[in-house]
Amino acid sequence: MFQCKVPDRLVNLVFIVLILHTVVDHCTAWPVLSGSPELSHFNGAIARTDITCARRVIGKGTALPVNVYFATPLTITAYSAEATEYSKQGFTLGIGNGGLNKNSISLNVGGPISVLPYAVEVSFYCAAPPPAG
Repeated sequence: MFQCKVPDRLVNLVFIVLILHTVVDHCTAWPVLSGSPELSHFNGAIARTDITCARRVIGKGTALPVNVYFATPLTITAYSAEATEYSKQGFTLGIGNGGLNKNSISLNVGGPISVLPYAVEVSFYCAAPPPAG
């Protein structure tokens, strides 16, 4: 029977290279855009106690790109955007200014299309305000 002993240093080196590759790949990914154009997007986490704190509608026929801004005294925990009807062409969604776990956010809606063939409903979710008193 043949046995091959791999030196511990080589195993450690391979492990470090894999970790570095994962970190570099994660850090160099474009953090603002959500990959390919889709008909719905979601980002964040909604706790059982969170509330829907605002809704915005981007009308059918709106020229892209467009920014949707929302500010609140509450902490924004998540957002979603959904097309109101099916289409073969989706839209991209990214964060411009502000962001999750902050009090304001600007979402950039764009895509391979220049005019929306459908309306897009954008919802913002916030941490519930502390109880009064």
